[in-house]
Amino acid sequence: MLDINTNRQNINPSIIPLEQQIQIGMYHFEIDRSRRLVARSFLYTYLSTKYKSFDFLLGLNEFGRPYLLDNKRISFSFSYLDQYIAVAVAKDRLVGVDIEVPNLQSTIEDEHQLLQPRFIKGGVVINSNILSRILDPF
Repeated sequence: MLDINTNRQNINPSIIPLEQQIQIGMYHFEIDRSRRLVARSFLYTYLSTKYKSFDFLLGLNEFGRPYLLDNKRISFSFSYLDQYIAVAVAKDRLVGVDIEVPNLQSTIEDEHQLLQPRFIKGGVVINSNILSRILDPF
């Protein structure tokens, strides 16, 4: 989890492709521009260090999800809430992340269920614990 206010000074514009910088610059609100610059700078720095990937041109799949044109084996996801950014990265599997504001009326058990890893298949959310029992019933 990244805080924009403490990570704004870590933005490395030279690692973000110019086309993406232009697109980000078109956002109306400064907070939206900062979120995306921090997220992309963090992601691309991480990818260059961890996976030795240096080409950060993006494509969009049929659902509008961005992917690296040069390395489709790496999946990433961003989620933004106020000044916070969550970044998820995986290799050879799809990954997703979402920051949610908790419902203060819910119980601990309700919140625990929300925090369980989930998969979406055909528009249906499947709890990963249930999925693992289906795939490996023993």
